[in-house]
Amino acid sequence: VLYSVPRRSIKDIWHYVLSVVPAAVRADIHVKVCLLLFFVPFFLCGILAYNSRAFAAAVAGEAVLESYQDMHNGAREPLKLGDFVGATGFYIANNVGIDLITFGLGALGGIGSIFFCLYNAVYLGTIIGFLLNTPAQTNIISWVAGHAAFELTAVALSAAAGMRIGFALLAPGTRTRMLAIREEALA
Repeated sequence: VLYSVPRRSIKDIWHYVLSVVPAAVRADIHVKVCLLLFFVPFFLCGILAYNSRAFAAAVAGEAVLESYQDMHNGAREPLKLGDFVGATGFYIANNVGIDLITFGLGALGGIGSIFFCLYNAVYLGTIIGFLLNTPAQTNIISWVAGHAAFELTAVALSAAAGMRIGFALLAPGTRTRMLAIREEALA
């Protein structure tokens, strides 16, 4: 009892999760920069790819475009429960992997996170923009509408966290590098 942690009520936990954390995220300059670094090129490349197949092919390659179009065209056999479970597992693992790589590359002075954030913005924006101007449009809209906002924002948030750690490693100020990393990780 002497060294115990004070108990928190459910109300305190909900307040922290729904108020404190979102306010801290919205106030963080790294988050603002990475959201811009992601969404500006994402939408720009989406618009360019929608209007120019040549642009989309220059970014992703013609074979990749055809592959994505075939995947989302809707001309396929009815899916079974196992297909949904397998696809869900694949997408979760893929998205978590992208976010961990984007965060982890921040150890390269923040540059790795910035690069991977931009790379994903250009690639994903191009693919989605291209697909919106194909017969796969309806399928891609229904697929993207349900979850893309969360997944795409997660890339930017991962990049911001990686950039914060990388900048602390690169320029710790008067702190030791370990202290700077520790403090930035908790900020």
